[in-house]
Amino acid sequence: MIDSNNFQSEVLSQLTACLVAVDRDREVSQLIQKLPSIADNPEFRYYKAISLVKQDRVGDALNELREIIKTKPEFEKAKELASHLYLHQITLSIKEKDYDKLSFLLNEAFQLLPEDEEITKEISKYKDIFPIVSIKEGNREKAAKYWKEKMIKNPHVPWTIYNLALLYYWWALGAEQDYGKQEKHIRKKYIMKNGKLVDQMTSGDLEEDPKLWRKAIAYWVMIINSNNFWKEWKDFREKSTGIKINDRDINNLRGSLLNERFKQHFKNQIESYKINNQEENYRKYLDLMADFLLEEKVALYYKDALEIAVSMGINLDDIRKRHQFICNIQKLEGEPCFATKRKNCEQKDTCSWAEYCMGGPSCWNKSISFSMPCGPLMLREMGICYEFGKLTEILSKLKPENQRLRKLKLYLGDFGKLLVLVEDLKMPEYAIEKWKRLSKSKKDTPDGKYTYIICLVKRAEVKERRKAYLDALDDLKKAKEYVNLLEHVKDKAFRRISLNLKHEVKKQVIDLCTNKGANVELNEAIRI
Repeated sequence: MIDSNNFQSEVLSQLTACLVAVDRDREVSQLIQKLPSIADNPEFRYYKAISLVKQDRVGDALNELREIIKTKPEFEKAKELASHLYLHQITLSIKEKDYDKLSFLLNEAFQLLPEDEEITKEISKYKDIFPIVSIKEGNREKAAKYWKEKMIKNPHVPWTIYNLALLYYWWALGAEQDYGKQEKHIRKKYIMKNGKLVDQMTSGDLEEDPKLWRKAIAYWVMIINSNNFWKEWKDFREKSTGIKINDRDINNLRGSLLNERFKQHFKNQIESYKINNQEENYRKYLDLMADFLLEEKVALYYKDALEIAVSMGINLDDIRKRHQFICNIQKLEGEPCFATKRKNCEQKDTCSWAEYCMGGPSCWNKSISFSMPCGPLMLREMGICYEFGKLTEILSKLKPENQRLRKLKLYLGDFGKLLVLVEDLKMPEYAIEKWKRLSKSKKDTPDGKYTYIICLVKRAEVKERRKAYLDALDDLKKAKEYVNLLEHVKDKAFRRISLNLKHEVKKQVIDLCTNKGANVELNEAIRI
């Protein structure tokens, strides 16, 4: 028995196809008015879309096709026509330099046709144009967002990180130059303050370019430390230029890039603002230099952690998902593997990973990568600070004799930047100033006490060189008090550290008190 509704639908679809074929588009519209019920019929809508295309109404045609694909995703003809129309519109928007439209079309096409391999392959040729055209139209934020999302989905592809490194470096440099011009302009103006004309010394957004510089630092340090990237880069350059590049030249390039683009640049800015007595800008670049040095230093220690992890049975190169990482960490701790997709896990109330396991697929199935050494800025950027911190903490407990692991744990914590200010930039006074602004709970931790001792000892050395011997001795006395507090810490590694610090402080006090220029009694030192 023939289904009358299906038969009517078939007849109307054929009639519409015939009307479209002979360019009788007006009659298609009249057909809808006479029989409104056919407006939602997928076949009819398909032929209506063809009719709209012939009338050069591509946008309306895509609207019809979009509705068909939503209600009947198996309708291949509609998907094929939609892909051709999207490609046509994308090509047209590139020629017309209509970047907003291009961005909209690319996103819409990928959302509408996500699973069709042939279609997505064609459209993907244009997808990578998106960040480039965004940059050309001056919208770096869009480009950064696209590449960042791509990196989060597949963190093992170094070229995306390289793109972000370039983007943020030139963006930061441009923002810095814009700030400099703005500052120079405003300094020419004078304002009234307390009845006097005074020069307004600061202006502009002091926070914008530091944010960009920190992102540039994060991505560049990671890419410089990625052996896989430089192997691919070398192969690419050799193929494109036909010139053989030796490994020594690659290593020299890797060594010079960070120094020229960051270290030397920040050094020049620090000196310039210091000479011109611009304290706020001087400190801004001092902090940036500390961030850069910390990122470099942690990346080097990171390599040690990777090697130790491998020696203990965890190959971080093989880890692609968060739940894989959790399983490996729990095995390393000697615990049964609780990483699970089950909501009723028996260990969820005591396990430190419960939040991740119970968070659903988006949480435990998140793509992560530990294969490329980086620093704290990049760990935050990738959202894996907690994971890497946990790995470092466990390795440090299992290998308490490894001082580099202990250092890495310190540098990753709240006091890493302060230690760099003291150890690398020789600025204990500034470090102590920052330490005092921290919360009491942080200062009272073993790491907090250790950092303060280092600051005091280094400040005492500075004071001794300036012949402020009594002030230096006061710092050493205070340092000794904190060393005594560290001796009661349960952590074996810290007890070893406190013993070393005790000897170091005692030696420095004796050196100070036997200094010919110091008017300090030796018995004062012995009492300490």
